[in-house]
Amino acid sequence: EFQVGRVVFASDGQTRQVLDFVKLQGESLEDDLRKRDFTVNAMAVSLGDLNTLIDPLGGLADLRHHRLNPCSVQSLQADPVRVLRAVRMSAKYQLSIPPETRQLIVTAVPGLVGVSAERLRDEFLKTLEAPKPAASLRILDHFGALEKIIPQIAAMKEVEQSPPHLYDLWEHTLHTVQALEGILQLLDKN
Repeated sequence: EFQVGRVVFASDGQTRQVLDFVKLQGESLEDDLRKRDFTVNAMAVSLGDLNTLIDPLGGLADLRHHRLNPCSVQSLQADPVRVLRAVRMSAKYQLSIPPETRQLIVTAVPGLVGVSAERLRDEFLKTLEAPKPAASLRILDHFGALEKIIPQIAAMKEVEQSPPHLYDLWEHTLHTVQALEGILQLLDKN
């Protein structure tokens, strides 16, 4: 339907290699790469020459410097779901979000209200599944994005709880998410 295909190779039941095949968007490979979300996702290799990196936007340099930059200043406005993806990717791959990109995120946040609930849900769940979900929730809240996705978050803030609780309801929730991540990691090891 979307002219996209995915092949997953599982060699020993543990290691997976994922290859995505997508129809070219634009008239050339470079046009396609420039329409991507972030420079670290805008690199390619030719199937005829796997040793030559095609990197018109400097994604490799951004990876080496651990930073997340959009492919263009319109990238986040064009698809506001990329706001969530930026936070998830920064946590998952330990990438910093430069000040210019942070400003683009803040500018794109109001556009989240026009995104379908299914797309928001899918990207939000990926954020919760990624490393450091509590930190990601805190960052999404800082950008004002979280209340666009879950308006009830505003009501949780500054709601005092009875002893023995130490935090308001919002902070308690973030600590619970963080503790749950630790528990799931322990279970995953076993």
